[in-house]
Amino acid sequence: MALKEEEKGKERAEEFLQIFKKGAEFTQDLLKENERLRYQILQLQEGQKDSVPVATQDETVLKLQEKIAALEQEKAQILDQIKRVEEENADFANRYVDIENENNMLANLYIASYQLHSTLDFNEVLQIITEIVINLIGAEEFAIMLLDEKVNRLQAVATEGLRKEELPKIELGEGIIGQMAKPVKTISSMTWNITRRI
Repeated sequence: MALKEEEKGKERAEEFLQIFKKGAEFTQDLLKENERLRYQILQLQEGQKDSVPVATQDETVLKLQEKIAALEQEKAQILDQIKRVEEENADFANRYVDIENENNMLANLYIASYQLHSTLDFNEVLQIITEIVINLIGAEEFAIMLLDEKVNRLQAVATEGLRKEELPKIELGEGIIGQMAKPVKTISSMTWNITRRI
């Protein structure tokens, strides 16, 4: 799905680039035509001063000025359209970068998941989890703690940026870490308690 969106984004970006190029070429043509018409006005004014009556000169000049005004208005519209296309191109470029980042994260997550499920060795699993936390989450200092269910105590089994010996053993339910590690009641046991009270 993300690849289709990426391809559509590329196609739309190409279309907008083509529109932008055509608009730029059209603007150049308009500027050349505007310059040619101004030059023609000057020639007409100089060449027809003696031979053409003033009324005819004024009409020609007015027609040319109207045509120039229309071309300038059209040029302004094209420049506005080019500006909108550039804004949409920037938006598509930002979306493309976001989609590419998401795809990279999904690929990394897939690789990590594959590695995690490829072994049953406890030490390899700890190493893979450590790499996942470092690479995907970006943590520099952390500890992976294991619950000893016999004594209800958490103990660090793997660390990064910390020394295992410096970390205390935490009783289940004590402090923030102990409370967070405390098992949550399951929905079925909570339902049973509620119905028993009713």
